[in-house]
Amino acid sequence: ARLLAVRNIAHTFIEYPEFHAVILSCNYMARDVLLSSRRAGPKLLKKTFAQHKQGLVKKLHNSLSSMVHFTIDMWTSSEQKAAYQAIVVHFVDAETRGVAQALLSLREFKGSHNGKLQAKAFLEVVEEYDLRGKVGYFTMDNHDANDTMLDDIAKEIDGLDPVARRLRCSGHIMNLIVQAFLFRSKAKKIQEDEREGIDEA
Repeated sequence: ARLLAVRNIAHTFIEYPEFHAVILSCNYMARDVLLSSRRAGPKLLKKTFAQHKQGLVKKLHNSLSSMVHFTIDMWTSSEQKAAYQAIVVHFVDAETRGVAQALLSLREFKGSHNGKLQAKAFLEVVEEYDLRGKVGYFTMDNHDANDTMLDDIAKEIDGLDPVARRLRCSGHIMNLIVQAFLFRSKAKKIQEDEREGIDEA
């Protein structure tokens, strides 16, 4: 399952005689457990995903921090004409005692992806992982839809202050500063040149 997922290999790979030959050369007793049909691929992936998900839920509930925190971003694919919302959770792993993170959701939005719809999607993920009592801080960019999103989330989760719990993305802020410096300065210079041309005329 890991090979299929990580390397994005077609499910027909399971049926390749060459693949079977490699496995059997390592362990001739593997013949009885080798998958032989491409239809087994999706089933194996779903089963493996469910197992890993259960492990992640346990890690999140056993986190050493009382709250878990989220980084949420939305971006649009110009080729597929679809938008995607990524939700990443950050927590302190009880086993390693280190900061850990995991992708909880990568949801596709077709059509509108306003703040209310994003909030609905986030709350569904919170329920799915049973994190309602552990929701902490949010790191997001400065898009207006994120204000609406957090306002709606705050209505559903007791004690959540949408202003205090929101951390701005420093990378996005720096990008805006640089763009303002580069492009607004250029626009200002054009305006000054135009004024000089009018004065000379």
